[in-house]
Amino acid sequence: FNKIMGTTDQSDLNAAYDTLKEVSDYLAAHGTVVNGFTKDISDLKSKIESLNTTATHANIDTLNKFSEYAPVYAIFGNCDPENADSLIDKSEAINIHNRCIKLEDITLVGYGGSNVTPFDTPNEYSEECVYENLSKFSDDLKDDNFTILITHAPAYGTGADVIPSGDHVGSKSIRKIIEQTQPTLNLSGHIHEAIAEDKIGETIVLNPGDVASDNAAMIELTDDDIKNKKTSSNNLFNSNDNNRFNFSFFGKNKKMSFMLKLKLYFAIGVASLIMFIILFIILFLD
Repeated sequence: FNKIMGTTDQSDLNAAYDTLKEVSDYLAAHGTVVNGFTKDISDLKSKIESLNTTATHANIDTLNKFSEYAPVYAIFGNCDPENADSLIDKSEAINIHNRCIKLEDITLVGYGGSNVTPFDTPNEYSEECVYENLSKFSDDLKDDNFTILITHAPAYGTGADVIPSGDHVGSKSIRKIIEQTQPTLNLSGHIHEAIAEDKIGETIVLNPGDVASDNAAMIELTDDDIKNKKTSSNNLFNSNDNNRFNFSFFGKNKKMSFMLKLKLYFAIGVASLIMFIILFIILFLD
Protein backbone atom coordinates (compact mmCIF):
# COMPACT_ATOMS: atom_id res chain seq x y z
CA PHE A 1 0.00 0.00 0.00
CA ASN A 2 0.91 3.62 -0.59
CA LYS A 3 -0.44 5.71 2.26
CA ILE A 4 -1.46 9.35 2.23
CA MET A 5 -2.33 11.01 5.52
CA GLY A 6 -4.36 14.18 5.11
CA THR A 7 -4.42 16.71 7.95
CA THR A 8 -5.51 20.29 8.22
CA ASP A 9 -5.71 23.26 10.61
CA GLN A 10 -2.92 22.41 13.02
CA SER A 11 -3.66 25.11 15.58
CA ASP A 12 -2.86 22.79 18.50
CA LEU A 13 0.68 21.64 17.73
CA ASN A 14 0.75 19.09 20.52
CA ALA A 15 -2.31 17.28 19.15
CA ALA A 16 -0.99 17.63 15.62
CA TYR A 17 2.39 16.16 16.53
CA ASP A 18 0.81 13.17 18.27
CA THR A 19 -1.54 12.53 15.37
CA LEU A 20 1.19 12.78 12.75
CA LYS A 21 3.37 10.16 14.40
CA GLU A 22 1.40 7.74 12.23
CA VAL A 23 4.02 7.01 9.58
CA SER A 24 2.93 7.13 5.94
CA ASP A 25 4.71 6.95 2.60
CA TYR A 26 3.32 10.33 1.64
CA LEU A 27 1.87 12.81 4.09
CA ALA A 28 -0.23 15.62 2.69
CA ALA A 29 -0.21 18.33 5.35
CA HIS A 30 -2.39 21.26 4.44
CA GLY A 31 -3.83 24.12 6.35
CA THR A 32 -2.79 26.13 9.33
CA VAL A 33 0.74 25.22 10.33
CA VAL A 34 0.62 27.39 13.41
CA ASN A 35 -2.32 29.49 14.45
CA GLY A 36 -0.88 32.82 15.48
CA PHE A 37 -4.34 34.21 16.14
CA THR A 38 -5.50 31.97 18.96
CA LYS A 39 -2.32 30.53 20.42
CA ASP A 40 0.40 32.50 22.13
CA ILE A 41 3.84 31.28 21.12
CA SER A 42 4.88 30.71 24.75
CA ASP A 43 1.96 28.29 25.07
CA LEU A 44 3.10 26.47 21.95
CA LYS A 45 6.65 26.28 23.28
CA SER A 46 5.46 24.53 26.43
CA LYS A 47 3.77 21.84 24.34
CA ILE A 48 6.55 20.82 21.98
CA GLU A 49 10.04 20.24 23.30
CA SER A 50 12.81 22.42 21.85
CA LEU A 51 10.42 24.62 19.90
CA ASN A 52 12.01 27.96 19.09
CA THR A 53 10.57 31.12 20.59
CA THR A 54 9.48 33.07 17.51
CA ALA A 55 6.49 32.46 15.31
CA THR A 56 8.75 32.14 12.26
CA HIS A 57 10.81 29.37 13.81
CA ALA A 58 7.69 27.68 15.19
CA ASN A 59 6.29 27.23 11.70
CA ILE A 60 9.54 25.86 10.35
CA ASP A 61 10.28 23.59 13.31
CA THR A 62 6.80 22.10 13.21
CA LEU A 63 7.08 21.14 9.55
CA ASN A 64 10.58 19.80 10.17
CA LYS A 65 9.32 17.60 13.01
CA PHE A 66 6.57 16.20 10.80
CA SER A 67 9.09 15.58 8.01
CA GLU A 68 11.00 13.17 10.26
CA TYR A 69 8.26 10.60 9.64
CA ALA A 70 7.44 11.01 5.96
CA PRO A 71 7.74 13.48 3.09
CA VAL A 72 5.48 16.46 3.79
CA TYR A 73 3.72 18.37 1.03
CA ALA A 74 2.32 21.52 2.60
CA ILE A 75 0.19 24.54 1.85
CA PHE A 76 -0.72 27.36 4.22
CA GLY A 77 -4.12 28.25 5.62
CA ASN A 78 -5.93 31.56 5.68
CA CYS A 79 -4.99 32.24 9.33
CA ASP A 80 -1.29 31.63 8.86
CA PRO A 81 1.13 34.59 8.81
CA GLU A 82 1.30 36.58 5.59
CA ASN A 83 4.79 35.22 4.96
CA ALA A 84 3.72 31.59 5.47
CA ASP A 85 4.55 30.76 1.85
CA SER A 86 8.22 31.65 2.37
CA LEU A 87 8.25 29.94 5.78
CA ILE A 88 7.31 26.62 4.20
CA ASP A 89 10.11 27.11 1.66
CA LYS A 90 12.58 27.41 4.56
CA SER A 91 11.45 24.12 6.11
CA GLU A 92 12.07 20.48 5.22
CA ALA A 93 8.54 20.29 3.78
CA ILE A 94 7.81 20.72 0.09
CA ASN A 95 5.73 23.80 -0.59
CA ILE A 96 3.01 23.02 -3.14
CA HIS A 97 1.06 26.29 -2.96
CA ASN A 98 0.30 27.36 -6.54
CA ARG A 99 2.52 24.52 -7.77
CA CYS A 100 2.31 21.09 -9.35
CA ILE A 101 4.43 18.18 -8.14
CA LYS A 102 4.59 14.82 -9.93
CA LEU A 103 5.43 11.73 -7.85
CA GLU A 104 5.71 8.99 -10.47
CA ASP A 105 2.02 8.17 -11.13
CA ILE A 106 0.61 10.64 -8.60
CA THR A 107 0.19 14.33 -9.41
CA LEU A 108 -0.26 16.91 -6.64
CA VAL A 109 -1.57 20.42 -7.24
CA GLY A 110 -1.82 22.72 -4.24
CA TYR A 111 -3.42 26.04 -3.40
CA GLY A 112 -3.33 27.60 0.07
CA GLY A 113 -5.31 30.31 1.78
CA SER A 114 -9.04 30.67 1.26
CA ASN A 115 -11.73 32.57 -0.54
CA VAL A 116 -12.80 35.81 1.14
CA THR A 117 -14.25 35.42 4.65
CA PRO A 118 -15.95 37.89 7.04
CA PHE A 119 -12.90 37.77 9.31
CA ASP A 120 -10.28 39.52 7.13
CA THR A 121 -7.59 36.88 7.77
CA PRO A 122 -4.10 37.28 6.27
CA ASN A 123 -4.35 34.87 3.34
CA GLU A 124 -7.64 35.42 1.55
CA TYR A 125 -8.08 35.65 -2.22
CA SER A 126 -10.87 36.71 -4.51
CA GLU A 127 -12.66 33.98 -6.44
CA GLU A 128 -11.23 35.47 -9.63
CA CYS A 129 -7.68 35.12 -8.29
CA VAL A 130 -8.25 31.53 -7.15
CA TYR A 131 -9.67 30.51 -10.52
CA GLU A 132 -6.96 32.28 -12.53
CA ASN A 133 -4.18 30.55 -10.58
CA LEU A 134 -5.69 27.07 -10.51
CA SER A 135 -6.68 27.14 -14.17
CA LYS A 136 -2.96 27.13 -15.03
CA PHE A 137 -2.89 23.52 -13.85
CA SER A 138 -5.94 22.33 -15.80
CA ASP A 139 -3.91 20.00 -18.02
CA ASP A 140 -2.08 18.54 -15.00
CA LEU A 141 -5.36 17.85 -13.22
CA LYS A 142 -6.83 16.23 -16.32
CA ASP A 143 -3.90 13.94 -17.12
CA ASP A 144 -3.76 10.17 -16.77
CA ASN A 145 -2.04 10.24 -13.37
CA PHE A 146 -3.82 9.76 -10.05
CA THR A 147 -4.43 13.47 -9.51
CA ILE A 148 -4.87 15.10 -6.11
CA LEU A 149 -5.92 18.73 -5.77
CA ILE A 150 -4.96 19.92 -2.28
CA THR A 151 -6.70 23.13 -1.24
CA HIS A 152 -7.10 24.72 2.16
CA ALA A 153 -10.56 26.00 1.26
CA PRO A 154 -13.17 23.38 0.37
CA ALA A 155 -15.24 23.42 -2.79
CA TYR A 156 -18.55 25.25 -2.55
CA GLY A 157 -21.78 23.33 -2.17
CA THR A 158 -20.41 20.12 -0.67
CA GLY A 159 -20.45 18.42 2.70
CA ALA A 160 -16.91 19.74 3.17
CA ASP A 161 -17.91 23.40 3.37
CA VAL A 162 -21.01 23.42 5.60
CA ILE A 163 -20.97 25.49 8.77
CA PRO A 164 -23.31 24.75 11.73
CA SER A 165 -25.95 27.18 10.41
CA GLY A 166 -26.26 25.00 7.32
CA ASP A 167 -24.75 27.61 5.01
CA HIS A 168 -22.12 26.68 2.42
CA VAL A 169 -19.02 28.88 2.60
CA GLY A 170 -16.53 27.15 0.32
CA SER A 171 -14.89 28.43 -2.84
CA LYS A 172 -16.97 28.54 -6.01
CA SER A 173 -13.79 28.79 -8.07
CA ILE A 174 -12.38 25.58 -6.60
CA ARG A 175 -15.66 23.86 -7.38
CA LYS A 176 -15.56 25.18 -10.95
CA ILE A 177 -12.00 23.89 -11.46
CA ILE A 178 -13.01 20.47 -10.10
CA GLU A 179 -16.05 20.35 -12.39
CA GLN A 180 -13.90 21.24 -15.39
CA THR A 181 -10.88 19.01 -14.72
CA GLN A 182 -12.21 16.13 -12.56
CA PRO A 183 -9.09 15.32 -10.49
CA THR A 184 -9.19 11.98 -8.70
CA LEU A 185 -9.25 13.55 -5.23
CA ASN A 186 -9.68 16.94 -3.62
CA LEU A 187 -8.32 17.19 -0.07
CA SER A 188 -9.37 20.32 1.81
CA GLY A 189 -9.80 21.75 5.29
CA HIS A 190 -10.64 25.26 6.59
CA ILE A 191 -14.11 24.40 7.92
CA HIS A 192 -13.13 22.45 11.04
CA GLU A 193 -16.55 20.98 11.78
CA ALA A 194 -17.33 19.93 8.19
CA ILE A 195 -15.86 16.44 8.41
CA ALA A 196 -17.07 14.91 5.19
CA GLU A 197 -16.66 12.79 2.11
CA ASP A 198 -18.54 14.02 -0.95
CA LYS A 199 -18.35 13.92 -4.73
CA ILE A 200 -18.30 16.47 -7.54
CA GLY A 201 -18.81 14.44 -10.66
CA GLU A 202 -16.23 11.66 -10.37
CA THR A 203 -13.98 13.62 -8.01
CA ILE A 204 -13.91 12.51 -4.38
CA VAL A 205 -13.94 15.53 -2.04
CA LEU A 206 -12.58 15.01 1.49
CA ASN A 207 -12.38 17.24 4.55
CA PRO A 208 -10.86 15.28 7.47
CA GLY A 209 -11.58 17.94 10.10
CA ASP A 210 -8.99 19.79 12.15
CA VAL A 211 -6.01 17.90 13.48
CA ALA A 212 -6.17 20.01 16.65
CA SER A 213 -9.14 17.79 17.58
CA ASP A 214 -7.15 14.65 16.64
CA ASN A 215 -8.82 14.35 13.23
CA ALA A 216 -7.14 13.16 10.06
CA ALA A 217 -7.79 10.96 7.06
CA MET A 218 -5.74 8.02 5.83
CA ILE A 219 -5.96 6.96 2.20
CA GLU A 220 -4.46 3.62 1.20
CA LEU A 221 -3.70 3.08 -2.47
CA THR A 222 -2.54 -0.07 -4.18
CA ASP A 223 -0.47 0.24 -7.35
CA ASP A 224 -3.56 -0.92 -9.23
CA ASP A 225 -5.67 1.80 -7.61
CA ILE A 226 -3.20 4.44 -8.75
CA LYS A 227 -2.99 3.04 -12.26
CA ASN A 228 -6.74 2.86 -12.76
CA LYS A 229 -7.77 5.93 -10.69
CA LYS A 230 -10.46 3.83 -9.00
CA THR A 231 -13.00 6.22 -7.55
CA SER A 232 -16.24 4.51 -8.56
CA SER A 233 -17.52 4.00 -5.02
CA ASN A 234 -20.06 6.36 -3.54
CA ASN A 235 -18.92 5.44 -0.03
CA LEU A 236 -15.21 5.09 0.68
CA PHE A 237 -15.48 4.93 4.47
CA ASN A 238 -13.39 2.03 5.77
CA SER A 239 -13.73 0.25 2.46
CA ASN A 240 -12.13 -3.17 2.05
CA ASP A 241 -13.42 -3.72 -1.47
CA ASN A 242 -10.52 -4.40 -3.84
CA ASN A 243 -12.35 -2.49 -6.58
CA ARG A 244 -11.79 0.85 -4.88
CA PHE A 245 -9.10 2.46 -2.79
CA ASN A 246 -9.40 2.38 0.97
CA PHE A 247 -10.23 5.63 2.74
CA SER A 248 -10.97 6.14 6.40
CA PHE A 249 -11.37 8.94 8.90
CA PHE A 250 -9.89 8.54 12.35
CA GLY A 251 -9.72 10.62 15.48
CA LYS A 252 -12.61 12.23 17.32
CA ASN A 253 -14.88 12.73 14.33
CA LYS A 254 -17.92 10.88 15.69
CA LYS A 255 -17.64 12.65 19.02
CA MET A 256 -17.37 16.02 17.29
CA SER A 257 -20.39 15.36 15.12
CA PHE A 258 -22.44 14.33 18.15
CA MET A 259 -21.37 17.41 20.10
CA LEU A 260 -22.23 19.71 17.23
CA LYS A 261 -25.69 18.17 17.00
CA LEU A 262 -26.12 18.42 20.77
CA LYS A 263 -25.22 22.11 20.72
CA LEU A 264 -27.63 22.72 17.86
CA TYR A 265 -30.50 20.95 19.65
CA PHE A 266 -29.73 22.85 22.85
CA ALA A 267 -29.76 26.18 20.99
CA ILE A 268 -33.11 25.34 19.37
CA GLY A 269 -34.53 24.33 22.75
CA VAL A 270 -33.40 27.55 24.42
CA ALA A 271 -34.78 29.65 21.56
CA SER A 272 -38.12 27.84 21.76
CA LEU A 273 -38.30 28.39 25.52
CA ILE A 274 -37.59 32.10 25.13
CA MET A 275 -40.30 32.42 22.48
CA PHE A 276 -42.78 30.60 24.75
CA ILE A 277 -42.02 32.96 27.65
CA ILE A 278 -42.45 36.01 25.41
CA LEU A 279 -45.80 34.74 24.10
CA PHE A 280 -46.95 33.97 27.66
CA ILE A 281 -46.13 37.50 28.78
CA ILE A 282 -47.90 39.04 25.78
CA LEU A 283 -51.04 36.91 26.07
CA PHE A 284 -51.58 36.66 29.81
CA LEU A 285 -49.80 39.54 31.47
CA ASP A 286 -50.82 42.36 29.17
